[in-house]
Amino acid sequence: MQHQPCRIGPVRYNPQQGAFEAVVDIMQGAVAIGYAVHFPAPLTAEYDRVMRGLRERAERLHRSGRAGLRMLRLTEHVIAAHSHAA
Repeated sequence: MQHQPCRIGPVRYNPQQGAFEAVVDIMQGAVAIGYAVHFPAPLTAEYDRVMRGLRERAERLHRSGRAGLRMLRLTEHVIAAHSHAA
C-alpha cells in the first residue's frame, strides 16, 4: 500500500486512554490536512510501531472522508512563496 506524504506533530501519551496521541498532517499539494488521532499501545511500545499506527489512522480518516474534526492549512513553502511575491 502506498502512503500519503505526511507530517506527525508532537506525540504525547495519554495514560487514561492507554494511547499515544498526535495531530497528523496529510499533505495534498499546497494544503496540509490535520487529523487528531490516537493509537492504543503501552508506553513501552516501539517508536516505529507508534509512528506507523498514528500515520495509518490518519490515512484511514483521510480516505474515508468521514473525519469529525480536521484542520486545513497552507504548507510553509506556499506561504513563503506568497510572502516573497508580495
